[in-house]
Amino acid sequence: MTKPSLSTPLWKWAILLFLALLLSALVYLPGLGGGFLFDDYPNIVDHQPFRDLYHGKGDWWEVLAGMDSGPTKRPVSMLSFGIQIALTGFDPWAMKAVNLAIHLLNGILLFLLVQRLAFSVRATAGTQWQGGSHGLAALVSLAWLLAPVNLSGVLYVVQRMESLAALFTLAGLLLYVAGRQRILQGKEGGVQLCWAGLLIGILVGGFAKESAFLTPLYAFLLEVFVFRFRNGRGQLDRSLVPLFMALLVLPGLLGGTWILGKVLFGDSGRGIGIGERVLTEGRVLWNYIGWILVPRLEPLGFYHDDYPVSHGWIEPWTTLPSVLGILVVLVAAYRLRRHSPLAALGVWFFFSAHVLTSTVIPLELVFEHRNYVASIGLFLFLFGLLQDIRLPMKTVRLVFAVAFIALSAFLTAVRAATWGDPLLLAMTTASQHPASPRANYELGYTLLLFSRGVQDPRYQLGMQALEHADRLDGSGLLPAQAAVYFSSTNGIPVKDHWWQALEEKVQGELSQQDYNSLYALISCRIKEACRYDAARLGRVVKRAYEHHPRDPYLATFYANYAVNLAGDRPLGLRLMQKAVSLAPRNPDYWSNLAELLIFLRHEKEAAYAIERLSELGRFHPPFQSFTRLRRFYAEVFGRPWRNPYRKVR
Repeated sequence: MTKPSLSTPLWKWAILLFLALLLSALVYLPGLGGGFLFDDYPNIVDHQPFRDLYHGKGDWWEVLAGMDSGPTKRPVSMLSFGIQIALTGFDPWAMKAVNLAIHLLNGILLFLLVQRLAFSVRATAGTQWQGGSHGLAALVSLAWLLAPVNLSGVLYVVQRMESLAALFTLAGLLLYVAGRQRILQGKEGGVQLCWAGLLIGILVGGFAKESAFLTPLYAFLLEVFVFRFRNGRGQLDRSLVPLFMALLVLPGLLGGTWILGKVLFGDSGRGIGIGERVLTEGRVLWNYIGWILVPRLEPLGFYHDDYPVSHGWIEPWTTLPSVLGILVVLVAAYRLRRHSPLAALGVWFFFSAHVLTSTVIPLELVFEHRNYVASIGLFLFLFGLLQDIRLPMKTVRLVFAVAFIALSAFLTAVRAATWGDPLLLAMTTASQHPASPRANYELGYTLLLFSRGVQDPRYQLGMQALEHADRLDGSGLLPAQAAVYFSSTNGIPVKDHWWQALEEKVQGELSQQDYNSLYALISCRIKEACRYDAARLGRVVKRAYEHHPRDPYLATFYANYAVNLAGDRPLGLRLMQKAVSLAPRNPDYWSNLAELLIFLRHEKEAAYAIERLSELGRFHPPFQSFTRLRRFYAEVFGRPWRNPYRKVR
């Protein structure tokens, strides 16, 4: 096989790449000044292991294993946040600056990956593709770096999880392509590089965020559209069979079975059935495509909880055409693979990147940052196809590419400036999504946060925004919880209708934000940072538990209220024991029960609870809780804790 020449001087492309990174940094710079948002608070700002670390008493194992935001607990991301908090504290500017650095590094990896892929297409026997490599890589990476849809993946602090997963996905794919090139050239070590690349994506990227588990699927697409499972002699390479069987087929079957087992029976979560979710996501994907290929400011926004659900194939009527359109596009792209392999790859890459987040798993229906990796596919399609179509002049293609990237840079700069001002971001988001409960809640919360007392016009406007948010469908507890909190902290009585709203809404299905809201109300009152009526709060908590008697979260909340605010310790103990019986393998509930038993001086029962916690620690390592409880036990009972099951010789 003849090795194609790379005559283009690399130093020119290196300079261009440097300028692209510099431009991207300048575009994003105004956005670094904004604050924390939404899931930043429970996952970072209010996350207890991080708070302990900040105050110099943290446990690094708790930092790594103390998060429940995903099945892997995402220790790579948690380690990243933990190191930064230890060095810079809870400074959102510094955290966003690190996110930007990761984004720029991802841009470099993307350039190298596309360049190698383009070179590999030219080197693969039997292809008719004669496109360039460096130019295509530069266009794809620059468009991706400056894409408006990717802004939340950079400036939304908690989505460092997504960008870190992308980092190791891209690095893994780069190693995989390098290994495949060695195989094509007949050199040794190629298969080992392929294994190493995919394992990095799975074992490192997947423990930053689960989206990186798709790395082997992306590699499989590279084989279909670029390498075609061939070696340097044009024969099928059987060394790839065990690789894909071990890292794609078997994990895919096991993971798919596990996921489907959780969602097939009954409701798929968040009040949306599995059929409704799949049909709705068909429409959502077309929205994503429009946001990426036809960038505009109007449809973008941080919150999309106002997106209408598809209740049937023709309800709304766009549902059926959307689903059929996806199938048509996939078939057409596959048929395009000979003429424009990278464009065809890009289409399949985009849809494959949404396999986890835009199908049956009960997540939020719409989030922009889900396109952080997926958008790579559409830019590969756009510029790959632009390079392959026969236009009369190369100037036309160049003008289009420059205009597209310039527009993207401008829109991203505008969005970054908006994100740099919390109040402007809240106002903009609410104006873009007037039917979004979260957008209107965020506007009310931000106005109240910036207000200087009840006479400040911002206070009145903030309360009006919360009133509007509370009336919207799907608003949950957030607006009422914020209204109760700000009324109390400003020294005015809480209006009765806010308590009524809380009592009414806790009877329905509760989201994680609702749990967080209820916990915040109880915690604030226990710490006496809030002075609202404890008895009225108790009615809300009791109502929630009565309507969800098998919810261990609510049993724990009610127990917390009973012990610390109502003074009913026997009730609190019964509720803590109920929570443990409902979730016997959750170490958090055993930790809570053990602490209460020690506080109530039930020595024997406390010893057994601590032992149970230590047993669960083999799989859910709560080492900090275990150590703290042993110390508390020794202080209360005057002797060290011993395993009650240990035989005395």
